[in-house]
Amino acid sequence: MPAAGVAAVPAAAATAYSVVAAVRVGSAPFAVGVDPATSTIYVANSGSDSVSVIDGATNTIIIITTTTTTDVGNTPYAVG
Repeated sequence: MPAAGVAAVPAAAATAYSVVAAVRVGSAPFAVGVDPATSTIYVANSGSDSVSVIDGATNTIIIITTTTTTDVGNTPYAVG
């Protein structure tokens, strides 16, 4: 797990419902969306005005989009 105070979301194995990894994301993660067809996870980070895109197969960050790279808006509260 990341150090205290570091934002992260747990990557859970859907069949076992257990935490298999912690993936570092932006500040104040608020909402999570999953595309099961591509094993891609999207996390709305309301504190850093960003969306983290995670490869669910490897539990690694693909990209963190921000208001300067993609128009995610200020304080995103939903993905889907």
